[in-house]
Amino acid sequence: MKLNQTTILPSFHARNKFSNMFNNWLEIGNDAIDIDFQKKTLDVMKGKNLDELFEIVSPDGTITKIKWGDLYQAAQDYGVIDSGVFAKDIGVGKPSKGLLSKLGVPGKLDPTNTKDFIGYTYGANIGSIVENHDRFIHFASQVRRGMSFKDAAESVNRFLFDYSDLTMFEQSVMKRILPYYTWLRKNSQLQLEMILEKPEKYRHISKIIGGIEGMVDEKDRIDKRFVNDFAKDWVQTPFYVTNPEGRREPILWNPNLPFMDINRIPDPSRPLDTMKDLFTQTNPLIKVPIELALNRDMFFDSPIAKEGESRLGKSVGHIARQFGAYPVIKGAVDKQGLDFGLHMLNTTSGVKLLSYDYDKYKAMRISEMSKKKERSKTNPGILESIKRRLGGY
Repeated sequence: MKLNQTTILPSFHARNKFSNMFNNWLEIGNDAIDIDFQKKTLDVMKGKNLDELFEIVSPDGTITKIKWGDLYQAAQDYGVIDSGVFAKDIGVGKPSKGLLSKLGVPGKLDPTNTKDFIGYTYGANIGSIVENHDRFIHFASQVRRGMSFKDAAESVNRFLFDYSDLTMFEQSVMKRILPYYTWLRKNSQLQLEMILEKPEKYRHISKIIGGIEGMVDEKDRIDKRFVNDFAKDWVQTPFYVTNPEGRREPILWNPNLPFMDINRIPDPSRPLDTMKDLFTQTNPLIKVPIELALNRDMFFDSPIAKEGESRLGKSVGHIARQFGAYPVIKGAVDKQGLDFGLHMLNTTSGVKLLSYDYDKYKAMRISEMSKKKERSKTNPGILESIKRRLGGY
């Protein structure tokens, strides 16, 4: 499942790059986004310019020089290289006969063959290059500032994570329940730490987002109370599109950067919302059967099959959507005009933009809220019943 949601999707590799750059920026600043530094470190990884000198400035101002090749070797020796998500977490390359092998399908063409399928092996290779490149950038930047190899490697693992650094319980239980548990746990902790240590970084982010939302006329701004849960974190842009029914839809942008995981941290003050959010992240083998039984897509907070639609057909589509390629192909077939363009942009670049039918979903939300209010009147909860018996106190 994870192989289908990661290795074969260009958008995943792009978002992974953006996320790595963001977390690197938190610690090494402009080195994380410096084009020349990006190119130089990538060339060294390819075996180029290994004899060129790398300058290290120690805290006391002393300058020493080593070869770029020796620096890269040190990165390998200290476990900086091949410790990321594709090397330690995704699972590509594990032995697998493939379910289609009995039908004579070669392993490289069998998507159930996790070891040999060309989509997985090629995609994992790209993903590993992205991971190792950003880890080497972080390592080189810290060493250049006078940090020891050991401390620089520890800094890499703090900000880009060592995916093998989990307890046995986390490896055998938590990752089975929450497939992306490693990233969620480590990144959420990092973002909380950075908010306390480097609040100025997050003020920059807030200003950028506030500036974009500030370009929207006040009368046109959407009310987050009336949007789907999945869209609450999206940023409204000043752009619009008219849908086939003639309604004006705002275009929303999801930065999809690591700082947004703060909203996914369990919140004791909102237990139901927390449970719902965690449920949407659980293993599809656990989540999907429950959703099918309830006829409810928990992520989009909407029925899987609406009234008058084929329950069987929609259920099959919901199952297929758990595999990364299906939503990509279905979107390319179903979407038209600007929606098609936004879909292809997201698919190829990882930039998440969508047109949102706010008027439609607002009406649905108000209707749902009214029904809940009516139900609460006819079937009050325990606390409400006690309050009534006590005369409203």
